[in-house]
Amino acid sequence: MNPPCPRCGSTKKRDCRGRCVLCFQESRRKMALSPRWQKNHLRATEAAFRERRLNPSKWRRGVTEANRRKASDPEWLKQVTKAARKRKRNPEWRRRVAEANRQTALDPEWRKGVAERNRRRNISPEQRRKVRESWKRLTPSQRDARVRKMARFNRPNNLEARLMKLLDQLYPSQWKYTGDGSLVLGGKKPDFANVNGQKKLIELDGTWWHRSRSSELKRPIYASFGFDLLVITSDDMKDESKVIGMIQRFYVA
Repeated sequence: MNPPCPRCGSTKKRDCRGRCVLCFQESRRKMALSPRWQKNHLRATEAAFRERRLNPSKWRRGVTEANRRKASDPEWLKQVTKAARKRKRNPEWRRRVAEANRQTALDPEWRKGVAERNRRRNISPEQRRKVRESWKRLTPSQRDARVRKMARFNRPNNLEARLMKLLDQLYPSQWKYTGDGSLVLGGKKPDFANVNGQKKLIELDGTWWHRSRSSELKRPIYASFGFDLLVITSDDMKDESKVIGMIQRFYVA
């Protein structure tokens, strides 16, 4: 047991310097209310911010190093992950994030900045020409291998997952997602393929990305390998009964 504090008589724990914790906290509280201390504290804070503005790279290096040390702590990572998962399960938090994203997307300045960044990122006509020429120099097997390599990490998006669920309900275990490059024909990878003996393929086109009906251009390529093609658009997916009819007619054809 600690000896009694001569000021307050407390026998509670002491700090690293042997001072009574209660007395030390009380003295700090009084000091924080002192106008002189507040003035000195404000001056020190302004000096720190001034140094940060004058030498931002040094400050960033210090913050980055501190964050790197913190991120290497498994216990800290576990706590952060747990807190993030708990927050994402909160419907109110999800609603606020969705509303904030919606407001951001409606901001004309934000849209202008995104368009400008996309314009800078676009490939120049000269670079496009070089890419086309290099692609033409590849053999068919090399093209298939390159497409397979680029698509190996692809996963079904929300629209493709909905269509896959619909296919499993209509024809269980008869369709497979092949947008991951598991099936490449003539340098093209269909989205879905029948694995029950029928040479049938399905392409699911988002209206925004396939405004030129690019999947229709793949039809003769797939036909050269003996495959039939059904093209479903994102607009078609808005009417589930229509999509079911399209799939059933295609399946029995």
